[in-house]
Amino acid sequence: MSTEAWKAENTRQTNLLAVAIQETIDEFGRKTLADGSQPLLNAVAGALVTVTGAMLAQVEDRWLRKELQRKMERELPRAIANGAWRGSSPIVVAGRRTDA
Repeated sequence: MSTEAWKAENTRQTNLLAVAIQETIDEFGRKTLADGSQPLLNAVAGALVTVTGAMLAQVEDRWLRKELQRKMERELPRAIANGAWRGSSPIVVAGRRTDA
């Protein structure tokens, strides 16, 4: 597979997974509200960290695992900037609510 083809496939899969994950989070929030509870972004963050850690742990080669982790850390600020259009949500911090 050429580099260009790999990048295109990576982008395609990334977009599909991002949509699927966001739809799952949104559906969980709707169900949680319908059940009478407040959905917590803290719980979403915790779940994403847990899944990310498990995914990284599956990479046996330490160098590759660290490189993937660094790549994720480098891309996070851009993802936050690009995702800002989704609007603000309440964030619970140490027993208090703050609007993000």
